[in-house]
Amino acid sequence: KIGLMRFVGRTPGAENVAIEYRKPVRTTPQEDRWNYWTFTIQVNAWMNGQKAYRSINTWGSVEARRVTEEAKVWFELWGSYNENKFSYEDQITLSITRSKGAETGYIWSLGDHWSAGAMVSVSASTFSNLDLRTWASAAMEYNIFPYRESSRRQCRFIHRTSFGYADYQEVTIYDRTTEWLAREQLAVEVELIQPWGSVRTSAWGSHYFHDFRRNRLQVNGRVSLRLVEGLSLNIDGSASRVRDQLSLRRGDATQEEVLLRRRELETSYEYWVSVGFSYTFGSIYSNIVNPRFGD
Repeated sequence: KIGLMRFVGRTPGAENVAIEYRKPVRTTPQEDRWNYWTFTIQVNAWMNGQKAYRSINTWGSVEARRVTEEAKVWFELWGSYNENKFSYEDQITLSITRSKGAETGYIWSLGDHWSAGAMVSVSASTFSNLDLRTWASAAMEYNIFPYRESSRRQCRFIHRTSFGYADYQEVTIYDRTTEWLAREQLAVEVELIQPWGSVRTSAWGSHYFHDFRRNRLQVNGRVSLRLVEGLSLNIDGSASRVRDQLSLRRGDATQEEVLLRRRELETSYEYWVSVGFSYTFGSIYSNIVNPRFGD
């Protein structure tokens, strides 16, 4: 065609012919200054009150995460503060509970369907009678669908074995101030991902090896709606059957402790619902989907 152009140029039809030059585009790999790391900061706060009552609840976390097709690693710090103040006649009653913790983990990819992981966590809670609780865990996971389809769907089965140590603030109902623990967990998790957000549901059960009667069953749900780039609205909920409260304080709770929720009480079930926002920023190249263990 190029060779014929010198003849076409001498004909009446030359004015209907267009000649175009496409400059070669050179693509050079761009450097990722974040090295696939992303960072998430979450803050939730709630407050209400009246003349004789005030309540403040805050919760926040900071997380660093690096995800590749071969592995994923994360570090997280979190904490909460809850305060309730009551004024009656000339008496003021103040109830405060605090909790904090940290967690890290590393996940290895073992093919299209299998994964292995190791995690370590540390936490403390005035409400749960814990000066310190540590867990070290090893886990395996199997995904019914190939992991390459996880941007749309996944159904994962997880088995985890954990060994830990607990240091209690006060003597427990089992006459313990400290103890070493081992437990087993089995979970199934299903997730669907769409352009508007994602829906996740899971169910898991656990028990302690020293007493299989100390167990728990739990169902969780999460809906995440994408509002704008990086900003999401998150709605979470959970319901549990509880039989594993090893850290309960020995002795009867006072009326004040019950009404002000200063200590964890024996129960056969739990539930909660949470609404909040999250904002994610960091590496624009970290678009790798690696849902192993859901962390």
